[in-house]
Amino acid sequence: MAEENKQVEATEVVAGQEEATKQAEVQQAEEAKQEVEVPKPVTADETPVEPVKGANVYYFSNDKYYCVPIITPYELPNVYPITTEAPSKDLKNPKYDWGLMKWGEGDAKNLQAQIAKVEDSVKALTTSQASNLQINTKMQVSLDALQAVIAKQTQLLTQLSSKQAAKATEPKSEEQA
Repeated sequence: MAEENKQVEATEVVAGQEEATKQAEVQQAEEAKQEVEVPKPVTADETPVEPVKGANVYYFSNDKYYCVPIITPYELPNVYPITTEAPSKDLKNPKYDWGLMKWGEGDAKNLQAQIAKVEDSVKALTTSQASNLQINTKMQVSLDALQAVIAKQTQLLTQLSSKQAAKATEPKSEEQA
């Protein structure tokens, strides 16, 4: 009987430990849910970087490495493959064109996207030019008509004033006096 009591007590202890372990796991899971915050990704534009006094920023660019920033305390000349000119922020994969001495797009896929943008701009400008040409033609026709009306009005006023001048120079008859 004593052995049975010991077994029952041991079973109860084990069951109690299992229950406590389950409760601890549930509590840890709930705390983990509350504590988990997904950090907002930070882009390079949002990260404030103060220049270090005495540090110079250069950009290494050749056919193998398109744009590698280099920070050094030394002053370097602007010669191949290192330039002091920073690439434009609108370039996705900047590569320095040493023939033109300026930054350009290094990735063919991005170049295609830029070409498509330029083509769209050209189409928009072409349609805008055609529209402006039509408006200009209509305005020219209206101006020509307005000039004709003004010329006719000037002619009528000239005739009217010459008739009045002729009447003023005529001798007055006895009836008018």
